[in-house]
Amino acid sequence: MIYAQRPDATACASIDIWNSRRFNCWVNKGAKGIALIDEDAPRPRLKYVFDISDIHKARRIGRTPYLWKMEPEHQETVIDHLEYIYGGTQQDKSFEERLLEIAQRITLDCYEEVWEDL
Repeated sequence: MIYAQRPDATACASIDIWNSRRFNCWVNKGAKGIALIDEDAPRPRLKYVFDISDIHKARRIGRTPYLWKMEPEHQETVIDHLEYIYGGTQQDKSFEERLLEIAQRITLDCYEEVWEDL
């Protein structure tokens, strides 16, 4: 859902996390949140997160989060772990294609579960 709304997003968190002592950052006035389905609520509802581009650090105490990057040497480990959880993929496809295959499988599974509530 994040990518569908903000394909350029790199690090997202709720306003509570950005404002916490961990980061001491503030969401910019007028920033538009990215809607996600809150599955932890008693009934499905929307919750919002904000990208790092939507925040500014508090003077002297604000921290920028560490942004990790997917390195080629980690791709096989990531795919192996995802396949362990969500089932196998076609081995002859690229990392990106296999990742998309898993994402589509998860989306279809979740869609069927929450369709009526949406």
